[in-house]
Amino acid sequence: MIKPSFNIIDASAGSGKTYSLVFNYIKELLSNSDDDHYRTLLALTFTNKAVNEMKFRIIENLSDFINKDDCEMRNKVSQEVNLDQKEIRAKSERILKNILFNYAGFDVLTLDSFTHRIIRSFALELKLPKSFEVVIDQDEILNDIIDILIDQVGADKEITKSLVDYTYYKIDKNNKRTIKDIFIDVSKIIFNENDREYLKKIRSNTPDDFKKTQMELNKIRLIESNKAVEYAKSALNILSSNGLSESIFSNGLVIKHFNSIVKKKFEGLYSNNLEKNLREKNRVIKKTNNPNDLINIAEKLIPEIHKYFVHAKRCILKCNLIDELNKQWIPVSFISKIADTLNSYQNEEKKILVGQFNEKISEVVDEYEAPFIYEKIGEKYKHFFIDEFQDTSNLQWKNLKPLLINALEVEDLNGKYGSVFLVGDPKQAIYRWRGGNINMFLNFLNNKKFNNTKINIIKRLKNQRSLYEIVDFNNKFFEIALESLSHSEYRSFYKKSFYQEIISPKGGKVEIHFVNEKENTTHVKKTIDSLLEAKKNGFNWGSMAILVRKKNQAISIFESISKTEIPIVSTESLLIKKSSSISLIISVLKLNIFPEKLIERANICKYFIKNNHLDKYAHEIFANSIKGTINDFSIFLTKKFGFSFNPSNIQHLSFFELIESYIDDLGLNKNFDSYLEFFLEYCYDFSMKSDDIFKFLKKWESDSEKLTIPLPDDTQAVRIMTIHKAKGLQFPFVVLPFLSSDFQPSPSIIRQVWFPLDFENTLVDFGRINISSRLETYGEKSKEIFDKDKNENELDALNNLYVALTRAKTKMVIITSLLKKPKARKNYSQLFYEFVKNNGLDPDVNHPAIFGSKNSFYKTKEDEKFKKDSVRPKFNFHWKNRLKKFDSTNYNAEKGVNIHILFSKIENVLDVDSAIDYCIKSGVFKTENKFELKNLVNKVIYHDKLKNVFEMGNKIYNEKDILVPRKGLIRPDKVVLTKTKCYVLDYKTGKAIDNHSEQILEYSNYLESIISLPIVSYLVYINKDVTVKDIIS
Repeated sequence: MIKPSFNIIDASAGSGKTYSLVFNYIKELLSNSDDDHYRTLLALTFTNKAVNEMKFRIIENLSDFINKDDCEMRNKVSQEVNLDQKEIRAKSERILKNILFNYAGFDVLTLDSFTHRIIRSFALELKLPKSFEVVIDQDEILNDIIDILIDQVGADKEITKSLVDYTYYKIDKNNKRTIKDIFIDVSKIIFNENDREYLKKIRSNTPDDFKKTQMELNKIRLIESNKAVEYAKSALNILSSNGLSESIFSNGLVIKHFNSIVKKKFEGLYSNNLEKNLREKNRVIKKTNNPNDLINIAEKLIPEIHKYFVHAKRCILKCNLIDELNKQWIPVSFISKIADTLNSYQNEEKKILVGQFNEKISEVVDEYEAPFIYEKIGEKYKHFFIDEFQDTSNLQWKNLKPLLINALEVEDLNGKYGSVFLVGDPKQAIYRWRGGNINMFLNFLNNKKFNNTKINIIKRLKNQRSLYEIVDFNNKFFEIALESLSHSEYRSFYKKSFYQEIISPKGGKVEIHFVNEKENTTHVKKTIDSLLEAKKNGFNWGSMAILVRKKNQAISIFESISKTEIPIVSTESLLIKKSSSISLIISVLKLNIFPEKLIERANICKYFIKNNHLDKYAHEIFANSIKGTINDFSIFLTKKFGFSFNPSNIQHLSFFELIESYIDDLGLNKNFDSYLEFFLEYCYDFSMKSDDIFKFLKKWESDSEKLTIPLPDDTQAVRIMTIHKAKGLQFPFVVLPFLSSDFQPSPSIIRQVWFPLDFENTLVDFGRINISSRLETYGEKSKEIFDKDKNENELDALNNLYVALTRAKTKMVIITSLLKKPKARKNYSQLFYEFVKNNGLDPDVNHPAIFGSKNSFYKTKEDEKFKKDSVRPKFNFHWKNRLKKFDSTNYNAEKGVNIHILFSKIENVLDVDSAIDYCIKSGVFKTENKFELKNLVNKVIYHDKLKNVFEMGNKIYNEKDILVPRKGLIRPDKVVLTKTKCYVLDYKTGKAIDNHSEQILEYSNYLESIISLPIVSYLVYINKDVTVKDIIS
């Protein structure tokens, strides 16, 4: 009997987490006698990029096991699974063949993909539409939901009264945010896993509960404010009866304080040191120009005055707390209504937001046993591999837990138990804001038990990424930096895991540059200087990265570096809204919907003025452009620039056809770039759901801020990205400007927290209040909430810094502020200042503190050399299947694409009619071509050489991806397995060319190495006649 095993790898940055996952995954594959054992393995991670990397590494290593004479991982696996090298080669070959031919069963998935699979399987039980659409962007739907609610004003008395009352409240408090914005913010709580337990309680309350509770809170506020006034009056009476006025007190502060309370002016009362001075009996009395007898009286009364001060403060803080609760009371009271409206909307529209996946899965897990879940999804997993465990949320873990327990505690038919393998690093937990919970990982590390299974902890502390001096710097730096953590448990785990064993060769360099406070331009200048120096020292542009904490810092850096010779890319530079061609299309769309908007005419003219270098005629062009109707404007554009758009197209073209017509009519097809390519994909996706231009413009308004074109990994340009985006990446040279942040978020950022209502006679248990320094003053519970938030922010800040400082392989430049005096709030600048001082150096804006080699030169490896034009992104968009080709020279290419679409739908002779109908409905072919198409297809499928290929009973793979080690995915047009042969077909149109045979030969040669059947390869030329050419390897 094989016992269950639960392993956790606590792995620091650069220690080979992915290697560990892949090694243990392959070890499990090879240790089982079943060559299809991979179907019982499930590997889960967080991003598609991580999924692709892990899949590639598994396939690549299996291929190396088969083909390489000396393979380090194979040697290690051989020692652990008790198989000799020959057995491993043979078994690896069988496993690899099975994976490649049943690739869908090779389950390395994102957590979202796995939960999606379960939701699809349980659609009926979850009362979801059978063909629901998964929506990733929640903002678009929330906009619609809040609009639906606001539209009910006047029709629904309850909603009307609540919103009118809230409007008056906002006016009274001078709150300038719109109701819609406030309600959209509060509606996002529905998707936040950290708010889940509070939401359950809030949703159990009725609107009447909220009304009665608010009335009770306001009654309490009135009572408490009146009590505070009475305490203040008592204090003033004592002072007055003893002949004491403002003049006896420093700045008259004592009298002014109590007078403000009497007038019920509570704002800002406790922003001075009066309480501290009263408690310490210091700096309260003004002793100059006052008689001694009055001074003595005043000094004797200080304890009593302090008592009234404390009593009044206690009452006023309750008033302030209720004021804070009132700010969000009505929005919070609408959460149930928003959630109900959202559910109705999703059911009607047959949509489900990806943010609700884990909540939906929770319903399944709570109700059904693990075996039934497996039965429904058609899989039975016994071995789990989970990456980046430190970022797993409570709900994600709760949903996985029953499946893991089943794997670990239930024997299979062979008397074997399953296993769980988790990998993570608590120091890289930087996703708390989306539900990630580091405490689960820490609990496992401390308790070493999961249900009834003992946990084996494996520490990986050897850094294999960075050179000696960089690892040494981080070891020394975090030994000091971890002391900034207030929470003892967080400090303890850092002490146990920050140190990394150095196995890298000598070398590497770290520079800390100090700049004067608030000199942001100096941060940028030093960044540019560092990049230019690195280039001189042998680093190529593609090996460099700039990492920042905030997006506005990335924008600032990008705008400055763009003016230099340094090639640079960032998320902002890749925003598709930056494209002037796309801005032109959007302006034309807006003008068609709102013909009266003259600003859009000006925007359209600006595009053509700039492209035609007509700046000196701009005034004349603008003046003429505003004359007449939209049709007149269209004619004006044609006469002036030779390009225009047809306003009538909007009446009879579908949305996607309209966009295509603009690209043609406005001359954009002559300079068709990556931005337009991506934009067309976006338009195509929208057109599958709607043809409403107004809806499109509304969607574009919210989406355009985040839509970016993808960039290949081999870009020969400096990259700018946030530290969050850089997680999991590495670069030879890294610059870290603006490393001066406070540990706590800026007070200007509105953050809220749930607050328990401990008042009597309240029906609602929780409200929402803003997080501020006030929070710790409302009582013991509020201080506990405040301290928890402060401690978690400190950990987030240090973890972000850890991720940033562990990305560099060879050289790292840190740019931070030199503070004139220490801040009360903990910050990065202070950490670097103290570190430099501890190392016997003086922080100086004129000279950087250098750690490691004085000179750091870098020799570019062969695989890091790039072509100069490699910045152009790569695409593989399915919109091309429908996109019209505007130039007549592209006719053959269009025909070739369409023929491929048609034959991709034909597996055997029975599919001909349905395939032709599909292509006609999709707009690939016209109805009048149906008879001609059928004749052409029959010529292919009944061709003497191809009859066997299209017979019933064969195994057919039409345009299926096959993963080839070291090459990537290949996709033959058709692979057919009969009982005696394997046929490979490649469809072509136009004339036969000699190099046509190269691709199909490549496919055939690879298939020959993994299939025992003889391979028959055909090039099928489909024109008016059909020619089939044998390809012999």
